[in-house]
Amino acid sequence: MKKTIPTLIVLLLISWYSYGQRSVDQEFTGKCAVKEVTIAKGLNSEVQNMMMVMKNGFTDSQFIFGSDGKFKIQLKENAPSMMKEMTSFLNGRNWVYDRDKKELEVGNNELLMFVEQKDGKYYFEFSDTPITLEMDKS
Repeated sequence: MKKTIPTLIVLLLISWYSYGQRSVDQEFTGKCAVKEVTIAKGLNSEVQNMMMVMKNGFTDSQFIFGSDGKFKIQLKENAPSMMKEMTSFLNGRNWVYDRDKKELEVGNNELLMFVEQKDGKYYFEFSDTPITLEMDKS
């Protein structure tokens, strides 16, 4: 009995610590369709033009978060070839969600998105690009 209580305490602490850690999260497992793409204001024309290409590429795309921890992005058929090249290396990479930081990471920090849920919708904001995606989770 004396060994049982410390063992239970250790198991409880491990499970509590693990709860907030990075993992494949059922909340995101499945398909997320891009419903709207928003570009930050005040960009110079060169960056604005690049963001318009990305907006066109992400519009009507799907992000697939596999229950096996694998990620896939499906762009629309007529997406710009530059977008297809930029995103193809992400397919098959592992994904994790950090609940504490509200971050979705694909690969080894190859794609990092901050997640916000508001009014029943999900918003993915890229860490290194002035674009936010409104997502519809199915």
